[in-house]
Amino acid sequence: MVDIGDKAPEFSLKDHNGEQRTLSELTHEKIVVLHIFPAAFTGGWANQTSSFARANARFEEKGAQVLGLSVDNSPSLKAFAAGLGGVPHPLLSDFHP
Repeated sequence: MVDIGDKAPEFSLKDHNGEQRTLSELTHEKIVVLHIFPAAFTGGWANQTSSFARANARFEEKGAQVLGLSVDNSPSLKAFAAGLGGVPHPLLSDFHP
């Protein structure tokens, strides 16, 4: 369990475009906002991801990088992002077959 103010554990995952993203590389440059959702193509999580996408410019103005994270594989996340009309922030895959 991670508490408010704790440092997040390191991870390196592929995003919905197949690009490897490592948390420590991003946190050296920006504040990271991580939104975690259990599965793509589900109602509430599609709404949440869309909300983060619409607010992305405001996060960037504040020096923050939004990252989405789910257990879906990268191709599924790519289709999910396309179905939402595109997502400007990386959607990370924590998929393990």
